[in-house]
Amino acid sequence: MTLLAALLQVLDSAHLGTYRVAETATVDFHLELGASVRTVSLAGSFNGWNKDANPMKGSTDGKTWDLQLKLPYGLHQYKFVINGDQWTPDPSAKSVDDGNGNVNSVLTVLPPDYLENAAPGDRKLTKSGLGHEPKELA
Repeated sequence: MTLLAALLQVLDSAHLGTYRVAETATVDFHLELGASVRTVSLAGSFNGWNKDANPMKGSTDGKTWDLQLKLPYGLHQYKFVINGDQWTPDPSAKSVDDGNGNVNSVLTVLPPDYLENAAPGDRKLTKSGLGHEPKELA
């Protein structure tokens, strides 16, 4: 696991006293198409690439599709599945080669405090800085 992936991961087992660290964020997915289609769904690393797990809601003309989904913090690869069999990367997202000759969209879900600036002596700890997996640091 890369250091970046380890830093982004917040685990179910992470506890701070009686306070539990949040583990998901709501992500809005949006797709606009030039032609009308019957169905669009979202498949990715977060649902085992199951094309039926996350159907999107379409506009009445079948050209605009939306889905709001809670995803765990970290890196996720995904594609839109149009009409059940056309796997399409998100045109508005970064892409990555999956190592098998395919291109997937990639998304990084960060905790809300991840981008807080740290200052020497500020005596502040961010919740995202406390989530870790000790066995991965050994």
